[in-house]
Amino acid sequence: MRKIKFMAYIKSLGWLVAVERICFDCNTVEVDLTNGQGDTCEYDFDEVILIQYTGLNDCNDSEIFEGHLLDFKDKKHAHRIGVPFEVVYKSGSFMTKQKDINSDEEYRYNNLWDILFEYELEIVGSVYDKPVNK
Repeated sequence: MRKIKFMAYIKSLGWLVAVERICFDCNTVEVDLTNGQGDTCEYDFDEVILIQYTGLNDCNDSEIFEGHLLDFKDKKHAHRIGVPFEVVYKSGSFMTKQKDINSDEEYRYNNLWDILFEYELEIVGSVYDKPVNK
């Protein structure tokens, strides 16, 4: 069973922070603003974007969350694909999402677990590195 863990992207600040507590009765999220130093703050659900941990780590042992951009290295031939894939949660599974090269409107989805058999994963960025439209 995978470890359940969340991060929160605070829309107004553009910060990605650890989640301490989620209160579904109050529709709030308590986040850690100081990386374990005890300074927490509470935000309403509409002020943050909750980001789920996939249960997987990349080749540098960094935890992979939704919204991370991954590069793949072929385990057999040791070459990189060089095009980042976004991690998304879709239809009950963690998937990678990439624009279909044949269409500007469509995306191609692959199950993240299936990719692990052939590729080594490395986090190369996050969709939250740039501002999110409010």
